[in-house]
Amino acid sequence: AKYRDIQLVKTIRRAWRFSPYYRELLANCVHRVRGTADLECVPILSKEDLAANCFEMLTEAELPTRVGLSSGTSYGDVAKSTNDSDLLSNLSAPAILFQGTEELKAIHYLHARLLSEPIDSDELTLAINNGVHGTSSIPIPSAITIPLSKPFHLAVIRRFLTTQLPFGSHKRRITRLVGSLNQMLAFASYLDQHPANDLALRSIAVYGTYLGQRQREHLEGIFHCPILNYYGISEIAGAVAEECVVCRGFHFPPIVVPEVIDLVHLKPTKGDFGELLLTGLLPYCSIQPILRLRTGDLVQVVRDCPVDKDI
Repeated sequence: AKYRDIQLVKTIRRAWRFSPYYRELLANCVHRVRGTADLECVPILSKEDLAANCFEMLTEAELPTRVGLSSGTSYGDVAKSTNDSDLLSNLSAPAILFQGTEELKAIHYLHARLLSEPIDSDELTLAINNGVHGTSSIPIPSAITIPLSKPFHLAVIRRFLTTQLPFGSHKRRITRLVGSLNQMLAFASYLDQHPANDLALRSIAVYGTYLGQRQREHLEGIFHCPILNYYGISEIAGAVAEECVVCRGFHFPPIVVPEVIDLVHLKPTKGDFGELLLTGLLPYCSIQPILRLRTGDLVQVVRDCPVDKDI
């Protein structure tokens, strides 16, 4: 909590000082923020705000290391009309995301910690690349990344999982599979028709969509291993939360600040349900600060987890 308080003050003041967008937005509250408890005085950022002001948010004139587009609702691919003839003319403005070296370090660290086996391990992770977000942009240590965009890729994944791979001093097996929930459900349907009885999987990690209990039981029945769920958004570097095996809540790393607000007054909720807001902290949001972003995701607050006292 103390780390977040310190970094939040630095993040707010840097955004106010160097970003044209935040210089005006934070003028009345920049010196009132002393920690996460004061974050309520900072205006809430919608995904429409992010799309409209992504260039004005920048704090540096140097070229970013990476430019990306959000794969969520801020991507801009939802038309105002359902008429196909109006599809192109009614597209909303896209959100453009800018990331520097520090942001990529955060993504790399979290992917390495959450999604891969230890570097010195004999075990391997197979990461499915969906071409948009998740495991697609940053290499993962001790992992092999392959695509799933065509039907024959399903057979390729199966072959990797059933083969002793000649990498290193001796043959190794894929023990962990990582991909979006929709990809995993598609691959599970393929395995249902093309069974593989010699898998060495010890766990599967899914992201992109919330994993329901029926889906978890379905996947565990096919893969015969635990299914781990991750939550994340592409707008903020490092905003990846791991599902806790104890409380089944999602614990965020200290480089982001989670909040939950009620849907009526848009104030921090004292109840158990609300919409999730996320704030990225320095040094992982140095180029494009994103403060109190409305994720559009409805969440339940988990309190008094014995593993982590945070949300």
